[in-house]
Amino acid sequence: MRIAILAIFVGIPLLPFAIQDEEEVTKQEPRNPFTAFQEEESARLEKEIQGAWMLMDYQTTAFVIDPEDVRGFIMFRDGYMTLTMQAREDVAGFFGDAVEYTFQSGAYRYRIVDGVHLQTVGMVGFTNANEQRRLDFQAPLDPHEYRITVANDELGLTRMDGRTFRFRKLERGEFSQKSIDRLTRLRSGDFVDDERWTDDR
Repeated sequence: MRIAILAIFVGIPLLPFAIQDEEEVTKQEPRNPFTAFQEEESARLEKEIQGAWMLMDYQTTAFVIDPEDVRGFIMFRDGYMTLTMQAREDVAGFFGDAVEYTFQSGAYRYRIVDGVHLQTVGMVGFTNANEQRRLDFQAPLDPHEYRITVANDELGLTRMDGRTFRFRKLERGEFSQKSIDRLTRLRSGDFVDDERWTDDR
């Protein structure tokens, strides 16, 4: 009997709060389906882009670029993005054909908005993508926006000027045995300089 009475008296003070919570839920306005979809899609993209990606294809509205002539790497983690790109171009020079390299590297903060846009702001970076091929340091807080798609381990980014990037997600990285062997020989002093430029992939 005492247990039953105690249970009744303990439950009484909680009753008004329970009623109040139900009233608050009732008063909440229904979510806009479009806004809810945008929020859910942003959350999905945020989850799926985490990790490292290798550039597979880069196109501009002006000309088509051979995938063999451009390399790139992008990584997302905890609101930070790092990007490194390198492109080669055969150009005619005074002493014959030559090769020119264009590169960009930087670290950025990012966010995904509206379930369709990736917005970035620069922290530190540099590039020589200019007519003089001069090394320029990118201005901090320089913002950019891309239209983003993620499906089947492929990441697509399209800038406002029409340039598009297509990346493939990378599996967890493993340190190659070939690199371990080279480091062992480097420690012993038996290392050929030319070998460091051999492609491991």
